[in-house]
Amino acid sequence: MNAKKDKKTEVKRSVMSDMRWIGTLFIHFEVAIHETAPETTVGVKDMVSRDNFAELETTRMQTGQS
Repeated sequence: MNAKKDKKTEVKRSVMSDMRWIGTLFIHFEVAIHETAPETTVGVKDMVSRDNFAELETTRMQTGQS
């Protein structure tokens, strides 16, 4: 029973960590987009758009995450 509870806690922490990383990535992505196009409104859906993939990849590499 403890193994199941430990696994649940491990999964929860992993998901929370991933969500924090995605949030940080979005903030850096938003800054990068505003540097090239200051008047642009950026949302999370823009981050996953194929049109912005190059900018997202550059941002990901700058944040040091794989």
